[in-house]
Amino acid sequence: MLDVVDPATGERVGEVVPATEEEVARAVAAADAARTAWRRT
Repeated sequence: MLDVVDPATGERVGEVVPATEEEVARAVAAADAARTAWRRT
């Protein structure tokens, strides 16, 4: 887990789970496919 910190106050406001390399690759591929479809509109 990674802490999410408000830079203005230094307060911890949450936490996130780091993504794996495979998860990032899938997210980038999905975003690229969506961008390609959107570009045609």
